[in-house]
Amino acid sequence: MYAGHVALGISAKRWVPIVPLWLLVVVSQLPDWIDVAVCTMRPGTISAALLSHSISAIAVLAATAALVGRFFFGSWYVAKILGLLVLSHLAGDLVTGLKPTWSGGPVIGMRLYARPLLDFAFESAVIAWGWWMYRSTFRPVNRDSLAVRGMLVGLIGLQAFADIAFTVLPGVTKCW
Repeated sequence: MYAGHVALGISAKRWVPIVPLWLLVVVSQLPDWIDVAVCTMRPGTISAALLSHSISAIAVLAATAALVGRFFFGSWYVAKILGLLVLSHLAGDLVTGLKPTWSGGPVIGMRLYARPLLDFAFESAVIAWGWWMYRSTFRPVNRDSLAVRGMLVGLIGLQAFADIAFTVLPGVTKCW
């Protein structure tokens, strides 16, 4: 999932308004940030997905995000939301792609990336829901502002770009 992760991050603002939006977006994409870091430090490594998207990696990242929430915001509720946000990353990726379970274990997922139109439809639905939740955090007078509407259009546009780019350039991967 690409823009869908961002949409899930912004949706969390509805339940934890005290947490900065940038942190919610980073947490929603945390496994991908780890993936990029591993790819950057060890180009060509085959273990990047195992270190960022396996069940054990997601569990560690979710626990870490939860501890950050508890430590910095003093709330187990915030901790739970941040942990669930990391877990949502794996759920979305299992629908759209293929992910490792554990070292030597099977790789699982529905692989919607192989069907760009279905992927776009799924991610657009996630984006629309996430945006709708985020939109509800604004005062009624601001909910239909250009900036709020622009976020929806921007996220769907970003997803369309990603689906088109990966269709036209199928050999492109996160790790170089």
